[in-house]
Amino acid sequence: MAETIPLPPSVSNVDDIINEFRKTLETKINELGKNFITRTSDRNVLFTNSSPLNCHGSIIPQSEPVASMQYNFKSGANELIEKSIYKGCNDRIALVEDVVTRGNNLVPLKYNDFIKGKRQFELNDNERYRLYRVSNAENEEIFKVLIEKKENSKLVDFYILGQIFLRMNYDFKETSTRLTLTYFGYKASYITKYSSWELNNTVAPFSHAVFVTNSKFNQPSYFDIDNGVISQAEYLSKFDKRVLSGAISTIRNIFEYHNFYFPSTKIIQTGLVNEYFKEELRILYNRILNNTETNLVKRQVLDYIDAAENGTILDNRPKQ
Repeated sequence: MAETIPLPPSVSNVDDIINEFRKTLETKINELGKNFITRTSDRNVLFTNSSPLNCHGSIIPQSEPVASMQYNFKSGANELIEKSIYKGCNDRIALVEDVVTRGNNLVPLKYNDFIKGKRQFELNDNERYRLYRVSNAENEEIFKVLIEKKENSKLVDFYILGQIFLRMNYDFKETSTRLTLTYFGYKASYITKYSSWELNNTVAPFSHAVFVTNSKFNQPSYFDIDNGVISQAEYLSKFDKRVLSGAISTIRNIFEYHNFYFPSTKIIQTGLVNEYFKEELRILYNRILNNTETNLVKRQVLDYIDAAENGTILDNRPKQ
């Protein structure tokens, strides 16, 4: 059974959580396409420069790749295996993404989405399982999510450096939807040549929940570890502390570190600003002032970033 009673937009889903850190890679890929000459062949994308380039201390000759992306897939009867490899200066691997999907009538990632760095991770109706794993050149796992859907339920497990930190358990009924979030402690380390991260969050597991029933307004209820009713603000505060400002923030920092493998890029914008855009900004500002629906604010900001990258927003302000 698919989700029939939707959860409120303020409750983050799989794509919301992953976009919190993966957007840094997507943005970098978009900037590479605008700052360098893009050459495609089969499932490879090469970024080259029209003149010699100083790439983090190394001189890359004219027309030689300064970065590249490679996409491969293998498709079976009910399984699709995909691998994306992102390389920066001197052919150094920055990140590797592995995706395994199971279901029916599976199709590979659209090539146009791949060259823009875009990817959806939430399961479609024809999909029942997905593994998404991000690793470095040494195959050290940075992040992983496992999603499994059954007839009336869906289970999502999130991992940082091999340690589970969040479980999202969905229970679907014809007249209600319940999401139970279980937070886990974790202890791990990530050491690179120029930086390191030591994680020591050993809190005992505990759960919160969101419950929505079929009614005129689909009013949600929020519950703590003892099944006591709590406010939306308390629920979101705990989620932010344990997930967004905790494990996901660390993963974002690691992603940003690996972005330095790529050559430096400049932000290039084109497009127009109109009254509709200004009204949207006013609404976002009010939400920030009132600290309400912060997840909607984040989604809208991501939409603005996409619009700027696609050339539909232009910053005409004078340079300081």
